[in-house]
Amino acid sequence: MAADFSIEIQQKDDVSVLYPNGYIDFEARQSMVPTFHDILAKGGRKILLNFSGVKKINSMGIAGILELIEQATKSSAVVKYSNLSRMNEKLFKMIGLTEYGTVHESEDEALKEFR
Repeated sequence: MAADFSIEIQQKDDVSVLYPNGYIDFEARQSMVPTFHDILAKGGRKILLNFSGVKKINSMGIAGILELIEQATKSSAVVKYSNLSRMNEKLFKMIGLTEYGTVHESEDEALKEFR
């Protein structure tokens, strides 16, 4: 499924915005984790995951997101989520990801809260 996933990064002031696109599964995790680690290694401490391009997340994808949260916690980084589909937002709440990052309807809303 690697061809069904890509990730883009944009820097907006002091916030690193990640745009995963496609199906988040084991292979997507292989791209997301090193990308996230690079941001933290470069001193990024405000991270927004914009899920507007994500329709499905399987259990291995969730494991990858949990790994990102663990890395962020160790680095004292703040993580926020935006543009989750209704189903993915329910999934995040059910497994407790919302305890480690706030969910926002839009990227603009999340960016404002970082300030």
